[in-house]
Amino acid sequence: AKQYGDDPEVWRALVLLLEKGGRQAEAVLLVQRIPVETRLRLLNDPDFVALMASVYSAQGDDEEALRLVRAAEK
Repeated sequence: AKQYGDDPEVWRALVLLLEKGGRQAEAVLLVQRIPVETRLRLLNDPDFVALMASVYSAQGDDEEALRLVRAAEK
């Protein structure tokens, strides 16, 4: 995770590449490795929340997808 630093755009691009490649499970694992402050910034971005909701939904985890969207609405 350190090799990607704290730049949210780098992390977003990595997650997007994994999602577009059908590698949702890897995207979920990658998100867990994002530095906390950077992850919080990303989770305040509606586009990133939508991306992650799509990732979770594609894995059959609609509950987590909905939780993310609801948390972002608060």
